[in-house]
Amino acid sequence: MKIRTLSLGLSAILLAGLAARPAAAVEVLGKKLEIYAKANISLDASDNDRSGGNSQNDLSLSSNSSRVGFKGVLPAGSGMEAVYQVEQEVGFDSGSGNFATRNTFVGLQGGFGRIIFGHHDTPFKTAAAKWGLFGDTVGDRRKILGASALHGNKLNNRAKNAVMYTNGIGDLRFDLMYSPDGKDSAKGAIDNNNKAMYSFDAVYQTGPVKLAAAYVKWDDLSSTFGSVKGWRAYARYHFGRFMVGGIYEDVNVDSATKDPSLDRSAWGLNGSVALPGDLSLRAEYLRADDYAGVANSGANAYTLGLFGKFNKTVHWYAAYTTTRNDANAQYQGVDGGHGDEVKTDLGRNPTSFSLGLVVKL
Repeated sequence: MKIRTLSLGLSAILLAGLAARPAAAVEVLGKKLEIYAKANISLDASDNDRSGGNSQNDLSLSSNSSRVGFKGVLPAGSGMEAVYQVEQEVGFDSGSGNFATRNTFVGLQGGFGRIIFGHHDTPFKTAAAKWGLFGDTVGDRRKILGASALHGNKLNNRAKNAVMYTNGIGDLRFDLMYSPDGKDSAKGAIDNNNKAMYSFDAVYQTGPVKLAAAYVKWDDLSSTFGSVKGWRAYARYHFGRFMVGGIYEDVNVDSATKDPSLDRSAWGLNGSVALPGDLSLRAEYLRADDYAGVANSGANAYTLGLFGKFNKTVHWYAAYTTTRNDANAQYQGVDGGHGDEVKTDLGRNPTSFSLGLVVKL
């Protein structure tokens, strides 16, 4: 209860501070301590299209990965700096939240690069997040990318007990991550190395072109899927007011005795155009292919959105999305970073329309 009260109180104070500091995070002690926040509230009209008289067509208010965080840089001597971050999700729709639920770490940086220790998104997850145009909205890419045909979003994870090294050479940047127990299955005891996680990415950007590839392997993702590995790659190109991109991923469930519904490939295309008046029109298409051994188990997802800005820190958006499942698939209508999910049944076609307000500090 104390943590919940503290997080909500800080969030209110930080958002009120937007009037005084409209374009940057609050620096309490310079680089030693910075406070930042993001509130993302949406009103959604969704139809889950469930079968057997269980269909719902209702309004929902959602807090979409809204967050508050603390980060800083401290001198460590010998040309190095210590870095730290503590970030938590805040439920603006429900008045809830837990401490340090998002990327939280401590580490060192210098001429050798950067190494951090803690709880952090895998490079595999980050790669798709950088590609997607509808993150933390009803059109979030995680309804398809990294999702199981039967169980929803499963492979876009943060790893616990993580060690991540970051460096770069010219226009190329890379991240290497290892965790001896990515799910912290042996909490309070020696980490269970039979449940280790490995992930890396490489990102190349020059002018209007951006290319990236990422890999992940979970020795034991869960009791449902067992050992899972996957890779994804994307390309993005900017020209004038336009941007176009494409992504491909392939996921393999190693053990034939486990659920195969995550064992499939998927791909997507997206694009945006900048319009007068700080407006942006965005579109995204995602396709999941049939999973191993099961025909008609893929899905298509379509999203269209209009994004705008009141100013640098206050944004708005309107988005429509639909998922079209084949007969043997039930990919969700909304999944991932959006707070309220829209689950469905085999072969059904859920839809959502959303109006959102985003306030950044």
